[in-house]
Amino acid sequence: MRRTSSAVVALSLLLVAGCAGPVRTDAGYREKANQSALHLLSAARTGVALADIARKGDAFTPYLETSVGDVEDDALAVRSSFATLQPPTPVSDPLRARVDALAEHTTHGLAHLRIGVRRGDMDAVARARAALLLTGDRLDRVVEGTR
Repeated sequence: MRRTSSAVVALSLLLVAGCAGPVRTDAGYREKANQSALHLLSAARTGVALADIARKGDAFTPYLETSVGDVEDDALAVRSSFATLQPPTPVSDPLRARVDALAEHTTHGLAHLRIGVRRGDMDAVARARAALLLTGDRLDRVVEGTR
């Protein structure tokens, strides 16, 4: 199972690698922010779905732990990759701050979900779900606003 997890992380890093590199224009930066936000939105929504599965008891804990861990690893890779991008002008600074903050909220929400699942703490799972749902809504607005 760990080999599958490593393959998922490697694939995610390849996808995220498209987000890295020099950005020469604000439009190019906006596109990279859009792609990062889209990947983070996917991670947040997947976390919500996994929380729902956990709360219903529709999957075994080891499966949920691995799945949440994989999604968390993907979100961390996106966060790390986006953090390396330098906004080309001060005009892009607010977008950088917003995506960076939402990346942090996404990774923290997924970490709390993973811990809640591992402990069998459905109250913690519900709190993580709510946080990820809110973060997902905010990421959705960023994605729409950067198209």
